[in-house]
Amino acid sequence: TSQPSSEPSLEPSSSPTCASGGPAGSNPVQVAQNKKCPAGSPDRLFRTANNNPLTLQECNQLCFETADCEWFSFGEDDLDLNNPAFLGVCIGCRGAQPDDDEPGFNVYAVDPCTIPATNSPTASPTSSPTTIPTASPTGSPSASPTSVPTASPSASPTSSPTSVPTASPTSSPTSVPTASPTSVPSASPTSGPSASPTASPTSSPTASPTASPTSQPSSEPSLEPSSSPTCASGGPAGSNPVQVAQNKKCPAGSPDRLFRTANNNPLTLQECNQLCFETADCEWFSFGEDDLDLNNPAFLGVCIGCRGAQPDDDEPGFNVYAVDPCTIPATNSPTASPTSSPTTIPTASPTGSPSASPTSVPTASPSASPTSSPTSAPTASPSASPTSSPTSVPTASPSASPTSSP
Repeated sequence: TSQPSSEPSLEPSSSPTCASGGPAGSNPVQVAQNKKCPAGSPDRLFRTANNNPLTLQECNQLCFETADCEWFSFGEDDLDLNNPAFLGVCIGCRGAQPDDDEPGFNVYAVDPCTIPATNSPTASPTSSPTTIPTASPTGSPSASPTSVPTASPSASPTSSPTSVPTASPTSSPTSVPTASPTSVPSASPTSGPSASPTASPTSSPTASPTASPTSQPSSEPSLEPSSSPTCASGGPAGSNPVQVAQNKKCPAGSPDRLFRTANNNPLTLQECNQLCFETADCEWFSFGEDDLDLNNPAFLGVCIGCRGAQPDDDEPGFNVYAVDPCTIPATNSPTASPTSSPTTIPTASPTGSPSASPTSVPTASPSASPTSSPTSAPTASPSASPTSSPTSVPTASPSASPTSSP
């Protein structure tokens, strides 16, 4: 009929018949022989186990009860099957008609007559059912669900959302949020934070920084400084280099490493501090002093001088100190008039009896091998072109008027 009944059956039959008149489920339509949907294909919906045969009607029923199932391949020809265990195996498929070769498997279009009618159909079915129903729906749905759900919900939503969300969230949140936010944020945060914040800020900044350090040192320093000055703590000179880091050094090969003493030649902490102070630009030193943590026992007492930024290269057993200038004993008699132009290459072994009247114009190119016994009365006017082969035994009484043309 082209027009359904205006009064459908209130109690539909529990055993409806198919168009052919046979019992329900007896007429799945065979559409191909020796075919199946391919293993691993997204269109294969299920496959029953080997050696657990179903009937054709049971396979048809299983396909009908599986969402999107349109076809099923059924292992029923025990003469052609590749494996006797395939007899009665049922494979459900969707999409295009299965066409993968498989001897003994025949393809059927599912027969909906199999399904018994519901006794209580829905009074008001939905006009737009969901295409992918929820696998595990919530037991307590929201009383007031949002009318505009998020287009891209979070893959890992927070387990403890804030009870008071921000009224106006930022449009550009930080790309790397802090792992442990402060429990007491500032009431007046800065409006222009630093572009390059300190990697390791101090945990205890000075409580009273100098308001205005002096721009002019004293015009009358001490004329006779103490030969044993004390440090700020009151200890003896050199006893207070300040440790600023543990298990650190300035990197090998860095231009900021100024020196490194030899292995197996240990210095004391005070000697290392003194060496750093006496080295130009040295501000820090790493000292090998923890013989339990050192990578090599030969590093004990090794001293490494550094300049620039505080050393931060990892090295077990080496601790970093800020150089202590209190180490240096003061001179008791500084030079009254130091030279303004000291020699760049001082004499290795200066003479013990310097000349009383040294020449004011020394030779520019002195002899590499001067005579060990110079003449006591040198020639007043030596020859401009001396002989290239002089006699080894010169005359004892040379002529007062030698010939000009010998």
